Amino acid sequence: MSEYSSFNKEEVSLEVLSKLRVGILMFEHHALGRCMLAEMKNQGIVPTVVIEERSKLAEKRCGFYFRQMVVSYPDLPLVKDFIEESDGNISHKIVSNINNEETETFAKSANIDLFILGGVRIIKDHMVETSKHGSINCHPGVLPWVQGSLPVCRSIIHDIPIASACHRVSSEVDKGALCDITFIDRSTCGNRFEDIISETCKVGAIQACNVVKHLAKTNVFPTFEDLSTDEGVCFNWDDDVEQEARCYLARPDYVAPIWLGPQHIPPIPV
Repeated sequence: MSEYSSFNKEEVSLEVLSKLRVGILMFEHHALGRCMLAEMKNQGIVPTVVIEERSKLAEKRCGFYFRQMVVSYPDLPLVKDFIEESDGNISHKIVSNINNEETETFAKSANIDLFILGGVRIIKDHMVETSKHGSINCHPGVLPWVQGSLPVCRSIIHDIPIASACHRVSSEVDKGALCDITFIDRSTCGNRFEDIISETCKVGAIQACNVVKHLAKTNVFPTFEDLSTDEGVCFNWDDDVEQEARCYLARPDYVAPIWLGPQHIPPIPV
């Protein structure tokens, strides 16, 4: 964990963890959700349910991550592998849209305490309200500056340190209360694009587990002070931005930026 992380290593008994009913909402096969399942297995956390969206949008968004993971983390198991290994302890459902009535009905029936977003479309308020404590999201960009889609690519292009920001989900995209920000250790993942993407997923998975443990133990969310009151920029999806980021990383003079404080974040063109 980065020194900027709000978490201390917490020991929480399996008995306490088992009392918190956790669900994952994700696009089918999304790498972030799969990393979360892998880290939960490693830490003894058993989610109650995994809901995957199978759609054209899911195919497109997961395709981006699949290309990176097949290079950097090829042995990452699929969701079905985790489900099969759970001996019936993890319920699994495929839906056509994570926000539709079928999903809402199923989510309510699962009696979930906390939903974790494992790479999925923007969820509507009625879905956030299906769980006792709402939802958290692990966004691979430093908030508040880099919001929206493909934040790792945007961070690279605009010379902003790459981070994973874990926050509670609110009605505004990437504006919910922060639980943690962890900056990616570039000495670990280097400058290969695939490894950077993989590392953000792994860090996000650890953050999600830390929130689960903290919430199970204290019944409150961990908090992290906002780094700035800046409004930031919310980026839309752009198919060309991946190649632009790759080209930026390949520049002979490229040096990965490190976190030196809010005053060192460069202006971001809107």
